[in-house]
Amino acid sequence: MALLGKQEEMTRIEKIMASEGWKDWYGVVRMSLGLGSEFEDVWKVVQWAKGLTEDGSLDRALAAWKQKSSAIGARQAKSRD
Repeated sequence: MALLGKQEEMTRIEKIMASEGWKDWYGVVRMSLGLGSEFEDVWKVVQWAKGLTEDGSLDRALAAWKQKSSAIGARQAKSRD
């Protein structure tokens, strides 16, 4: 993300993850390029990564994940009772 100039956004994301107790839940997405990869492929990935922070997609995805995780946790707790 440093190459994309997204250090501030990554710091913000890390703070959100830590404050919400998700620090151990996030990871890295690895994408491979090969002989068949073209500039357009790389461009699309870069634009996708930029879009995560610029249009609020990341915030919406985190909120949806949190809601889904809470629902799953509630169901698991209920099934243990």
